[in-house]
Amino acid sequence: MPTAFYYCDYADKRTLDPATVFATMARQILEPLPRIPEALLHAIEHANHDGDKLTDHRKTLDILRDAIHYVEEARIIFDGMDELSEHSQKIVCKGLKEVWQGTDAVVKFFITGREDPSSMILVNEKIFRVQILPSSISTDIAQYVRDATSLHLSKGELVLQDSSLQEVIVEKLVEGAHGM
Repeated sequence: MPTAFYYCDYADKRTLDPATVFATMARQILEPLPRIPEALLHAIEHANHDGDKLTDHRKTLDILRDAIHYVEEARIIFDGMDELSEHSQKIVCKGLKEVWQGTDAVVKFFITGREDPSSMILVNEKIFRVQILPSSISTDIAQYVRDATSLHLSKGELVLQDSSLQEVIVEKLVEGAHGM
């Protein structure tokens, strides 16, 4: 079963473009096929390109939907929905809904984000939600921040006149992270 995985990285604006999202997923669905169907190759060749990548999110969504038709099952893993702008979230959610509703293939989705994206996708099927509360991971975040702070202190990249400030820094950073 082909699996398409996509990760939105807020620090890399290229990953936040809906055209890139759909094109990357389509490529990953098509890669395991022994041969890409001629009609799909034609659609890819005639889609809008900027010399490097496909640029029209509608065309790339059409290609993704068409790619799904050539498989019986597929998994789509989308990590970081909340990193997209509100406008891009709507485009991606609407597109994923179209993929899900427009095929006879079994398509399983795993979507992560700080907020529940199911309300944007508006599905009527059973959805399993897993909510991770900030309090459940604050210990992990605190340990990470504590280790990172110690590393920067040992390298001389962070200098404190009072060593008791290290714990204050850790507390404030963990508090400001809000479980992220």
